[in-house]
Amino acid sequence: MQKLLGYIFTPIHYIVFIITIIIFHPLQVIAYTLGGRFWQRKVLNVMLFILSKSMYLAGIHQRFINFENIPEGRPLIIVANHHHIHDISNLNWVLRKFDVSFVSKAALSKNIPSISYNLRKSSSALIERKDREQAINEILKLAKHVESNKSTTVIFPEGTREHKGDLLRSFKPGGTASLIKNAPSALVIPVAISGTWRLQKFPFPFGMTITFERLKDIEPKDYKTEAEVVKECERQVHAAVRQ
Repeated sequence: MQKLLGYIFTPIHYIVFIITIIIFHPLQVIAYTLGGRFWQRKVLNVMLFILSKSMYLAGIHQRFINFENIPEGRPLIIVANHHHIHDISNLNWVLRKFDVSFVSKAALSKNIPSISYNLRKSSSALIERKDREQAINEILKLAKHVESNKSTTVIFPEGTREHKGDLLRSFKPGGTASLIKNAPSALVIPVAISGTWRLQKFPFPFGMTITFERLKDIEPKDYKTEAEVVKECERQVHAAVRQ
C-alpha cells in the first residue's frame, strides 16, 4: 500500500515542485532588479515555503530539530551530510532568516529555474571539481564574504550526494577547513540529515519521515586545527544519523 500511494502522490509533488521553480524564477529576477538581494530573498522565502510544504503532497513528513536560537550577528558555517536535492531547499527554508549561500558544483548554477539564479545571486562558491585552483579561489572568495558580511554558508563535505543506501562518506577536510580558516570568527554548526537517501528512487516511500537536526555548535578556537573541527563535525553527524 505504501508503494502504491507513492506512485500516486510522488508525481503530484514533482509537478508542484517544477511549476513552483518556473513561476518564481521571473519573480526573483524582478525582485532583485528592483530591490536587490533583500527583496529577492523575500520572494525566495515564499518559494522555499511552497517547496518544503510540497513534500507533504508525497506523504513525506519533516522534522526540524533544535534550529531555534541560532546566534545572529556573526558568521555561520553549516556543515551537513547530503543525499538529495531536497536537502538544499529544506535547509534554505529552515535557515530563512539568514542570508544563506552554498558551496555548490558550478553545473547547478546553470539552466535550473530559480535554483540556478539564487545560487548566482547569493555569493555561493560555484566549484569546478576538476579545476583545483578555481575551486580554491571560489572558497576563499566565499569565506571573505561570510566573514565581512556576517552571513551564513552551507557546505556538504562528503563532496557528493551519490550514495548507496544510507551509507555515510568521510568528510573531506579541504574546502571546509579553508572556509573555517578564512572566516575566523564564524561559528560552525553541524547538521545531520536523516532519511533523504530514500528519496533517491521513484516513488517516494509514502508516510516516511525525514529529519534535519542541528547538533552541538563548535567554536573553532577551541580546536588546534581546522581539520580537527571538520573531524568533530563528521563524528557528530555520523553518530546522529546512525542513531
